[in-house]
Amino acid sequence: MGIKNIFLYSLYLIFLLIPTSIAWAGKAIDQIRETSDRILVILDKDSLKGVENTDQRNRMIKELISERFDWEEFSKRTLAQHWNEQTTKDKEEFIALFGTLLERTYKDRVTNHSIGKVIYDEEVLNGNYGLVRVRIITLEQKEYPVTYKVLLKGNDWLVYDISVAGISLVNNYRVQFRDILRKSSFQELLARLREKVK
Repeated sequence: MGIKNIFLYSLYLIFLLIPTSIAWAGKAIDQIRETSDRILVILDKDSLKGVENTDQRNRMIKELISERFDWEEFSKRTLAQHWNEQTTKDKEEFIALFGTLLERTYKDRVTNHSIGKVIYDEEVLNGNYGLVRVRIITLEQKEYPVTYKVLLKGNDWLVYDISVAGISLVNNYRVQFRDILRKSSFQELLARLREKVK
């Protein structure tokens, strides 16, 4: 399985986790599991299955994903030093486009997974930041270590990066966007993202 596919798995697995639990403030794993349980209900509901219900199902799942992902933090960390150089309007558009791109990547794979189980190894919290380390076991018995980076905002632990086998999703996009910005402008990057979102 390539790195790209592993990232797609990780985007899916952050929510499709198995048992039910209550989300307590200060417990990142519990909050991720609570979100996953709600998504699991949507995926298992007979009235939402089938091609004719794809739009409704995706819309409901998108809302739940957006509750747990911090798109602004993803964007800031992906653009790095280029973030502060942009206008408020351009930042807002980038957050919307980049978030939509990641959401669609997830939804493209949500019905085409071969996940066996997820093993939670540990949760490490340090003030308002934390790591959730898990192992993804596929039906083919392949194992992938995944680390979710989370940030506490209010009572919610929000995901701002995912690393698979030590490779960060934020860093991966940062390299791609940095190459674009080195050769052209931020407006060109936005134009490319608009095209991808289409």
